[in-house]
Amino acid sequence: MHARVLTSAMLLGAISVAAPTAACRSPRQAPPVPTSDFTPHAVLEVRPDPAGWTAQWLDVVAPARADGSNATLPRGSVIQIANASGETIRVQGEAGRTFDTGQLLPGERTTIALTQELAAPTAVQVSVAGSDGTIAELVVTPRPDR
Repeated sequence: MHARVLTSAMLLGAISVAAPTAACRSPRQAPPVPTSDFTPHAVLEVRPDPAGWTAQWLDVVAPARADGSNATLPRGSVIQIANASGETIRVQGEAGRTFDTGQLLPGERTTIALTQELAAPTAVQVSVAGSDGTIAELVVTPRPDR
């Protein structure tokens, strides 16, 4: 009988400790919704060329401009890079110092944001890793005052 009373007392004590702990937990909250807008301001399409690689800026939105493989975009712009080739490629800005897409399979696209603080317009040479030469140039300007 003494063992039964002791077991009941221990069980009651465990319940009285566990109940407030469970009640103190906050309800599970959903993660916050991102506030950044990753709609591309420009698309850079990379494709093979008999002499190597080539790139073309497409769909450049104001306040940016593009001319063939050259484009000017303000800091904070979002760029989509599209692999229009049949090979896996890696597109980099300034040999990976400005941006690096990682491996892009044929037909894949990735998005990058130009977030580096700038005091003056800065030219970024865009290339395909492992190949010779620049395929495009991007001039990033300081963010215009709002």
